[in-house]
Amino acid sequence: MIKVDDVTDAVAGASQILILDMRKVVNYTDYFVICHVANNKLTDPMLSAAINKLTSQGHIEPRIREKAVDKTWLLADYGSVILHVFSHEAREYYRLEKLWGQVPQQEVA
Repeated sequence: MIKVDDVTDAVAGASQILILDMRKVVNYTDYFVICHVANNKLTDPMLSAAINKLTSQGHIEPRIREKAVDKTWLLADYGSVILHVFSHEAREYYRLEKLWGQVPQQEVA
């Protein structure tokens, strides 16, 4: 099983990495890792680099990889951890950390 720290390490080049502990509110994952990059041209390269790094460390490919048509919001579902990579504007628009404001959240330095 993938660890949340492995995922946060894989997106270390992204901005404002945040871990949301989802264990008490949903049954389909344990954690969300949310981060953003400067614009939608960088979301796909960031997600691809993270997946490649995790795969090279022996982790399986994500079971689901989704992206918005305009590439403003991409995700990789590893089961216990779901990675969300946003463009800066999309993160401000969707505000997942506010939507899930009742769950414990931890910023990654």
